[in-house]
Amino acid sequence: MTTPTGIHIVWDWNGTLKDDVTDLTGALNAAMTVLGAPPLTTETYRAQHRLPIRDFYADLLGRPLTDTEWAAAEIAWSRHMAQRTPTLRHGAKQLLEAVRAQGHTQSLLSLASHATVHDEVAALNLGSHFVSIDGRRTSTITGKTGALAEHLFALVPTVDPERVLVIGDTLDDAHAARTCGAHPVLVTGGLQTTDQLHQAGVPVAESLEAAVQVGLAVIDPDARALHHDGAGELAPLPDHRHVDTTWWRTLWHRHAHVTIPLRRRGLVCDVEFGNNDYLIHARLPGNGVLIIGPQEDPPNLTPGRPEGWLVTLEHPDQIQDVVYDSRPGGPHQRHGPDIAPLLQAIDVRLTNLGLLSNPPRTPTATSGMPLPPGAGPLEPGRNHRR
Repeated sequence: MTTPTGIHIVWDWNGTLKDDVTDLTGALNAAMTVLGAPPLTTETYRAQHRLPIRDFYADLLGRPLTDTEWAAAEIAWSRHMAQRTPTLRHGAKQLLEAVRAQGHTQSLLSLASHATVHDEVAALNLGSHFVSIDGRRTSTITGKTGALAEHLFALVPTVDPERVLVIGDTLDDAHAARTCGAHPVLVTGGLQTTDQLHQAGVPVAESLEAAVQVGLAVIDPDARALHHDGAGELAPLPDHRHVDTTWWRTLWHRHAHVTIPLRRRGLVCDVEFGNNDYLIHARLPGNGVLIIGPQEDPPNLTPGRPEGWLVTLEHPDQIQDVVYDSRPGGPHQRHGPDIAPLLQAIDVRLTNLGLLSNPPRTPTATSGMPLPPGAGPLEPGRNHRR
Protein backbone atom coordinates (compact mmCIF):
# COMPACT_ATOMS: atom_id res chain seq x y z
CA MET A 1 0.00 0.00 0.00
CA THR A 2 1.23 3.50 -0.82
CA THR A 3 1.68 5.65 2.28
CA PRO A 4 0.35 9.17 1.70
CA THR A 5 2.82 11.90 2.66
CA GLY A 6 1.69 15.10 0.96
CA ILE A 7 -1.62 16.91 1.18
CA HIS A 8 -4.35 16.36 -1.38
CA ILE A 9 -6.47 19.28 -2.56
CA VAL A 10 -9.93 18.75 -4.04
CA TRP A 11 -10.84 21.82 -6.07
CA ASP A 12 -14.34 22.96 -6.92
CA TRP A 13 -14.72 24.22 -10.48
CA ASN A 14 -17.52 26.73 -11.09
CA GLY A 15 -16.97 29.90 -9.11
CA THR A 16 -13.72 28.63 -7.59
CA LEU A 17 -11.04 27.87 -10.18
CA LYS A 18 -13.29 28.90 -13.04
CA ASP A 19 -14.18 32.60 -13.11
CA ASP A 20 -17.74 32.33 -14.32
CA VAL A 21 -20.12 34.10 -11.94
CA THR A 22 -21.14 36.54 -14.68
CA ASP A 23 -21.73 33.67 -17.10
CA LEU A 24 -23.73 31.76 -14.50
CA THR A 25 -25.92 34.79 -13.90
CA GLY A 26 -26.53 35.03 -17.63
CA ALA A 27 -27.37 31.32 -17.81
CA LEU A 28 -29.76 31.68 -14.90
CA ASN A 29 -31.50 34.55 -16.66
CA ALA A 30 -31.76 32.48 -19.83
CA ALA A 31 -33.56 29.86 -17.74
CA MET A 32 -35.75 32.51 -16.10
CA THR A 33 -36.73 33.81 -19.54
CA VAL A 34 -38.13 30.45 -20.66
CA LEU A 35 -39.94 30.25 -17.33
CA GLY A 36 -41.52 33.66 -17.90
CA ALA A 37 -39.67 35.33 -15.01
CA PRO A 38 -37.77 38.66 -15.03
CA PRO A 39 -33.95 38.73 -15.08
CA LEU A 40 -31.95 38.78 -11.86
CA THR A 41 -28.74 40.50 -10.79
CA THR A 42 -25.55 38.77 -9.73
CA GLU A 43 -26.16 40.04 -6.20
CA THR A 44 -29.56 38.32 -6.11
CA TYR A 45 -28.01 35.16 -7.54
CA ARG A 46 -25.39 35.07 -4.79
CA ALA A 47 -27.79 35.97 -2.01
CA GLN A 48 -30.37 33.29 -2.84
CA HIS A 49 -28.30 30.51 -4.43
CA ARG A 50 -28.75 27.09 -2.83
CA LEU A 51 -28.99 23.42 -3.66
CA PRO A 52 -30.81 21.53 -5.06
CA ILE A 53 -30.88 23.86 -8.08
CA ARG A 54 -34.50 23.01 -8.82
CA ASP A 55 -35.45 24.30 -5.37
CA PHE A 56 -33.35 27.41 -6.03
CA TYR A 57 -35.41 28.08 -9.16
CA ALA A 58 -38.61 27.45 -7.22
CA ASP A 59 -37.53 30.02 -4.63
CA LEU A 60 -36.98 32.58 -7.37
CA LEU A 61 -40.34 31.86 -9.01
CA GLY A 62 -42.26 31.60 -5.77
CA ARG A 63 -43.69 28.22 -6.80
CA PRO A 64 -42.56 24.68 -7.70
CA LEU A 65 -41.47 23.88 -11.25
CA THR A 66 -43.21 21.28 -13.35
CA ASP A 67 -41.03 18.59 -14.91
CA THR A 68 -41.55 20.22 -18.31
CA GLU A 69 -40.45 23.61 -17.00
CA TRP A 70 -37.41 22.12 -15.31
CA ALA A 71 -36.32 20.38 -18.51
CA ALA A 72 -36.76 23.59 -20.53
CA ALA A 73 -34.82 25.61 -17.95
CA GLU A 74 -31.96 23.09 -18.02
CA ILE A 75 -31.75 23.28 -21.81
CA ALA A 76 -31.72 27.09 -21.77
CA TRP A 77 -29.05 27.14 -19.06
CA SER A 78 -26.82 24.63 -20.85
CA ARG A 79 -27.17 26.37 -24.22
CA HIS A 80 -26.11 29.69 -22.72
CA MET A 81 -23.07 28.22 -20.96
CA ALA A 82 -22.00 26.30 -24.06
CA GLN A 83 -21.61 29.62 -25.89
CA ARG A 84 -19.17 30.98 -23.30
CA THR A 85 -15.40 30.47 -23.39
CA PRO A 86 -14.18 29.20 -19.99
CA THR A 87 -11.76 31.45 -18.11
CA LEU A 88 -9.82 30.96 -14.89
CA ARG A 89 -9.51 33.19 -11.87
CA HIS A 90 -6.41 35.34 -11.91
CA GLY A 91 -3.31 33.32 -11.05
CA ALA A 92 -5.17 30.01 -10.86
CA LYS A 93 -2.97 28.11 -13.32
CA GLN A 94 0.26 29.34 -11.72
CA LEU A 95 -1.09 28.33 -8.32
CA LEU A 96 -1.93 24.82 -9.53
CA GLU A 97 1.63 24.51 -10.84
CA ALA A 98 3.09 25.71 -7.53
CA VAL A 99 1.02 23.24 -5.52
CA ARG A 100 2.12 20.36 -7.72
CA ALA A 101 5.76 21.48 -7.60
CA GLN A 102 5.70 21.30 -3.80
CA GLY A 103 4.67 17.64 -3.95
CA HIS A 104 0.98 17.88 -3.16
CA THR A 105 -1.66 16.20 -5.30
CA GLN A 106 -4.84 17.74 -6.68
CA SER A 107 -8.16 16.66 -8.12
CA LEU A 108 -11.24 18.39 -9.45
CA LEU A 109 -14.83 17.75 -8.41
CA SER A 110 -17.77 19.64 -9.89
CA LEU A 111 -21.54 19.41 -9.97
CA ALA A 112 -21.49 20.57 -13.58
CA SER A 113 -21.92 17.80 -16.13
CA HIS A 114 -18.99 15.41 -16.38
CA ALA A 115 -18.55 15.95 -20.11
CA THR A 116 -18.66 19.73 -19.79
CA VAL A 117 -16.06 19.80 -17.03
CA HIS A 118 -13.68 17.59 -19.00
CA ASP A 119 -14.14 19.70 -22.13
CA GLU A 120 -13.47 22.94 -20.26
CA VAL A 121 -10.43 21.56 -18.44
CA ALA A 122 -9.03 20.32 -21.75
CA ALA A 123 -9.70 23.68 -23.41
CA LEU A 124 -7.68 25.39 -20.68
CA ASN A 125 -4.92 22.74 -20.82
CA LEU A 126 -5.19 21.93 -17.11
CA GLY A 127 -5.62 18.16 -17.17
CA SER A 128 -2.05 17.34 -16.17
CA HIS A 129 -2.49 19.08 -12.81
CA PHE A 130 -5.18 16.69 -11.57
CA VAL A 131 -5.02 13.02 -10.63
CA SER A 132 -8.79 12.81 -11.04
CA ILE A 133 -11.51 14.94 -12.66
CA ASP A 134 -15.14 14.24 -11.83
CA GLY A 135 -18.33 15.99 -12.85
CA ARG A 136 -21.99 15.17 -12.41
CA ARG A 137 -23.04 11.99 -14.17
CA THR A 138 -26.77 12.19 -13.31
CA SER A 139 -29.52 14.66 -14.17
CA THR A 140 -30.20 15.47 -10.51
CA ILE A 141 -28.22 18.04 -8.53
CA THR A 142 -28.82 17.42 -4.83
CA GLY A 143 -25.52 18.47 -3.29
CA LYS A 144 -21.83 17.61 -3.23
CA THR A 145 -21.61 15.31 -0.20
CA GLY A 146 -22.30 12.05 -2.01
CA ALA A 147 -20.17 13.03 -4.97
CA LEU A 148 -17.24 13.95 -2.71
CA ALA A 149 -17.51 10.67 -0.82
CA GLU A 150 -17.30 8.71 -4.08
CA HIS A 151 -14.51 10.95 -5.37
CA LEU A 152 -12.37 10.37 -2.26
CA PHE A 153 -13.13 6.66 -2.12
CA ALA A 154 -11.76 6.29 -5.65
CA LEU A 155 -8.50 7.95 -4.55
CA VAL A 156 -7.83 5.57 -1.64
CA PRO A 157 -5.18 4.39 -0.72
CA THR A 158 -3.02 7.05 -2.38
CA VAL A 159 -4.84 9.83 -0.51
CA ASP A 160 -5.21 10.02 3.27
CA PRO A 161 -8.72 11.42 4.00
CA GLU A 162 -7.36 13.24 7.07
CA ARG A 163 -4.94 15.14 4.81
CA VAL A 164 -7.51 16.27 2.26
CA LEU A 165 -8.21 19.96 1.71
CA VAL A 166 -11.43 20.92 -0.08
CA ILE A 167 -11.49 24.42 -1.61
CA GLY A 168 -14.83 25.73 -2.82
CA ASP A 169 -17.06 28.78 -2.90
CA THR A 170 -20.33 27.63 -1.32
CA LEU A 171 -21.72 26.41 1.98
CA ASP A 172 -22.40 23.09 0.26
CA ASP A 173 -18.66 22.65 -0.35
CA ALA A 174 -17.99 23.14 3.37
CA HIS A 175 -20.79 20.78 4.40
CA ALA A 176 -19.58 18.07 2.03
CA ALA A 177 -15.99 18.35 3.22
CA ARG A 178 -16.85 18.14 6.90
CA THR A 179 -19.26 15.26 6.35
CA CYS A 180 -16.53 13.32 4.54
CA GLY A 181 -13.87 14.08 7.15
CA ALA A 182 -11.90 16.51 4.98
CA HIS A 183 -10.78 20.06 5.79
CA PRO A 184 -12.74 22.83 4.02
CA VAL A 185 -11.61 26.33 3.12
CA LEU A 186 -14.03 28.62 1.30
CA VAL A 187 -13.00 31.38 -1.08
CA THR A 188 -14.95 34.57 -1.69
CA GLY A 189 -15.92 35.98 -5.08
CA GLY A 190 -17.84 32.91 -6.20
CA LEU A 191 -21.46 31.81 -6.05
CA GLN A 192 -22.29 33.02 -2.55
CA THR A 193 -21.71 36.18 -0.55
CA THR A 194 -18.92 36.57 1.98
CA ASP A 195 -21.42 36.83 4.83
CA GLN A 196 -23.04 33.57 3.74
CA LEU A 197 -19.69 31.78 3.62
CA HIS A 198 -18.83 32.80 7.17
CA GLN A 199 -21.99 31.06 8.36
CA ALA A 200 -20.20 27.75 7.73
CA GLY A 201 -17.80 28.35 10.62
CA VAL A 202 -14.78 27.29 8.53
CA PRO A 203 -11.82 29.33 7.25
CA VAL A 204 -12.79 31.82 4.54
CA ALA A 205 -10.10 33.29 2.27
CA GLU A 206 -10.36 36.12 -0.21
CA SER A 207 -8.05 34.67 -2.86
CA LEU A 208 -7.17 31.22 -4.16
CA GLU A 209 -3.59 31.50 -2.95
CA ALA A 210 -4.75 32.47 0.53
CA ALA A 211 -7.14 29.51 0.55
CA VAL A 212 -4.28 27.13 -0.21
CA GLN A 213 -1.95 28.71 2.36
CA VAL A 214 -4.60 28.59 5.07
CA GLY A 215 -5.63 25.05 4.22
CA LEU A 216 -2.11 23.65 4.17
CA ALA A 217 -1.40 25.24 7.55
CA VAL A 218 -4.64 23.89 9.01
CA ILE A 219 -3.77 20.33 8.04
CA ASP A 220 -0.07 20.56 8.84
CA PRO A 221 0.96 23.65 10.84
CA ASP A 222 4.61 22.65 10.49
CA ALA A 223 4.48 22.45 6.69
CA ARG A 224 6.63 24.89 4.77
CA ALA A 225 4.89 27.71 2.98
CA LEU A 226 3.82 27.30 -0.61
CA HIS A 227 6.41 28.94 -2.85
CA HIS A 228 4.35 31.00 -5.24
CA ASP A 229 5.11 34.50 -6.53
CA GLY A 230 7.82 35.07 -3.96
CA ALA A 231 6.20 33.52 -0.93
CA GLY A 232 8.72 32.63 1.75
CA GLU A 233 8.98 30.10 4.53
CA LEU A 234 6.59 30.36 7.45
CA ALA A 235 7.91 31.29 10.88
CA PRO A 236 7.80 28.31 13.26
CA LEU A 237 4.97 27.50 15.62
CA PRO A 238 5.25 28.74 19.20
CA ASP A 239 7.11 26.45 21.56
CA HIS A 240 4.80 25.64 24.46
CA ARG A 241 2.83 22.71 25.81
CA HIS A 242 -0.53 23.88 24.44
CA VAL A 243 0.48 23.51 20.78
CA ASP A 244 -0.61 19.87 20.68
CA THR A 245 -3.91 20.38 22.52
CA THR A 246 -7.24 20.27 20.73
CA TRP A 247 -8.46 23.62 22.05
CA TRP A 248 -5.31 25.45 20.93
CA ARG A 249 -5.27 23.92 17.47
CA THR A 250 -8.98 24.70 17.01
CA LEU A 251 -8.37 28.34 17.92
CA TRP A 252 -5.23 28.42 15.76
CA HIS A 253 -7.07 27.08 12.73
CA ARG A 254 -9.83 29.68 13.09
CA HIS A 255 -7.26 32.45 12.83
CA ALA A 256 -4.99 30.99 10.16
CA HIS A 257 -6.13 33.69 7.71
CA VAL A 258 -4.39 36.21 9.99
CA THR A 259 -1.45 34.23 11.35
CA ILE A 260 -0.23 32.82 8.03
CA PRO A 261 0.48 36.23 6.43
CA LEU A 262 2.21 37.31 9.65
CA ARG A 263 4.30 34.13 9.77
CA ARG A 264 5.28 34.81 6.16
CA ARG A 265 6.66 38.11 7.47
CA GLY A 266 8.86 36.15 9.87
CA LEU A 267 6.77 36.74 12.99
CA VAL A 268 6.22 33.89 15.45
CA CYS A 269 2.51 33.94 16.32
CA ASP A 270 0.42 32.51 19.12
CA VAL A 271 -3.27 32.57 20.02
CA GLU A 272 -5.13 32.60 23.32
CA PHE A 273 -8.71 32.90 24.49
CA GLY A 274 -10.28 34.20 27.64
CA ASN A 275 -13.35 36.07 28.82
CA ASN A 276 -14.90 36.29 25.37
CA ASP A 277 -11.77 37.94 24.02
CA TYR A 278 -9.49 36.00 21.66
CA LEU A 279 -6.08 37.41 20.82
CA ILE A 280 -3.27 36.80 18.39
CA HIS A 281 0.25 37.56 19.63
CA ALA A 282 2.95 38.24 17.03
CA ARG A 283 6.35 38.63 18.67
CA LEU A 284 8.75 41.10 17.07
CA PRO A 285 12.50 40.54 16.81
CA GLY A 286 14.08 42.00 19.92
CA ASN A 287 11.48 43.57 22.18
CA GLY A 288 7.81 44.18 21.58
CA VAL A 289 4.78 42.20 20.56
CA LEU A 290 1.80 42.89 18.32
CA ILE A 291 -1.52 42.05 19.98
CA ILE A 292 -4.33 41.50 17.49
CA GLY A 293 -7.96 40.82 18.19
CA PRO A 294 -11.36 42.24 18.99
CA GLN A 295 -12.04 43.61 22.45
CA GLU A 296 -14.91 41.76 24.12
CA ASP A 297 -16.13 40.44 20.77
CA PRO A 298 -19.88 39.68 20.82
CA PRO A 299 -20.41 35.91 21.32
CA ASN A 300 -22.86 35.74 18.41
CA LEU A 301 -20.10 36.46 15.89
CA THR A 302 -18.00 33.74 14.29
CA PRO A 303 -14.50 33.63 15.87
CA GLY A 304 -12.01 34.98 13.35
CA ARG A 305 -14.65 37.23 11.76
CA PRO A 306 -15.27 40.04 14.27
CA GLU A 307 -16.95 43.39 13.64
CA GLY A 308 -13.50 44.92 13.50
CA TRP A 309 -9.89 44.43 14.58
CA LEU A 310 -7.71 46.15 17.16
CA VAL A 311 -3.94 45.94 16.70
CA THR A 312 -1.66 47.31 19.39
CA LEU A 313 2.10 47.28 19.75
CA GLU A 314 3.10 46.49 23.32
CA HIS A 315 6.49 47.88 24.29
CA PRO A 316 8.68 46.65 27.14
CA ASP A 317 7.68 49.74 29.14
CA GLN A 318 4.05 48.52 29.02
CA ILE A 319 2.82 51.34 26.75
CA GLN A 320 0.52 50.15 24.00
CA ASP A 321 0.56 52.03 20.70
CA VAL A 322 -2.55 51.57 18.58
CA VAL A 323 -1.46 50.40 15.14
CA TYR A 324 -4.91 49.77 13.68
CA ASP A 325 -8.51 49.95 14.92
CA SER A 326 -11.40 48.99 12.62
CA ARG A 327 -13.91 48.27 15.37
CA PRO A 328 -17.17 50.25 15.39
CA GLY A 329 -16.23 53.83 16.24
CA GLY A 330 -12.55 53.27 15.46
CA PRO A 331 -10.60 55.39 12.95
CA HIS A 332 -10.51 52.53 10.44
CA GLN A 333 -14.04 51.26 11.06
CA ARG A 334 -14.91 51.43 7.34
CA HIS A 335 -12.69 48.37 6.83
CA GLY A 336 -14.53 46.32 9.47
CA PRO A 337 -13.31 42.69 9.57
CA ASP A 338 -11.28 42.89 6.32
CA ILE A 339 -7.77 41.52 6.72
CA ALA A 340 -5.98 43.30 3.85
CA PRO A 341 -5.91 46.80 5.41
CA LEU A 342 -4.95 45.30 8.77
CA LEU A 343 -1.90 43.68 7.18
CA GLN A 344 -1.02 46.91 5.39
CA ALA A 345 -1.08 48.82 8.67
CA ILE A 346 1.19 46.21 10.26
CA ASP A 347 3.55 46.37 7.27
CA VAL A 348 3.79 50.16 7.63
CA ARG A 349 4.63 49.89 11.32
CA LEU A 350 7.17 47.08 10.80
CA THR A 351 8.81 49.07 8.01
CA ASN A 352 9.02 52.17 10.21
CA LEU A 353 10.67 50.05 12.90
CA GLY A 354 13.20 48.76 10.38
CA LEU A 355 11.92 45.20 10.72
CA LEU A 356 10.48 44.77 7.23
CA SER A 357 12.71 46.03 4.44
CA ASN A 358 10.92 44.09 1.71
CA PRO A 359 7.23 43.49 2.52
CA PRO A 360 5.59 40.46 0.86
CA ARG A 361 4.20 41.15 -2.59
CA THR A 362 0.69 40.68 -1.32
CA PRO A 363 -0.28 42.15 2.01
CA THR A 364 -3.63 41.13 0.54
CA ALA A 365 -2.77 37.48 1.03
CA THR A 366 -6.30 36.90 2.23
CA SER A 367 -7.88 39.50 -0.01
CA GLY A 368 -6.99 39.38 -3.68
CA MET A 369 -8.40 42.94 -3.90
CA PRO A 370 -6.52 46.27 -4.07
CA LEU A 371 -5.86 47.74 -0.66
CA PRO A 372 -8.31 50.48 0.30
CA PRO A 373 -6.88 53.91 1.09
CA GLY A 374 -6.40 55.11 4.63
CA ALA A 375 -5.49 51.77 6.12
CA GLY A 376 -2.26 52.96 7.74
CA PRO A 377 -1.60 53.28 11.45
CA LEU A 378 -2.73 56.08 13.72
CA GLU A 379 -0.49 59.06 14.23
CA PRO A 380 2.55 58.30 16.41
CA GLY A 381 2.14 58.82 20.09
CA ARG A 382 -1.49 57.83 20.41
CA ASN A 383 -1.65 55.23 23.14
CA HIS A 384 -4.30 52.78 24.20
CA ARG A 385 -4.75 50.61 27.24
CA ARG A 386 -7.20 47.80 27.65
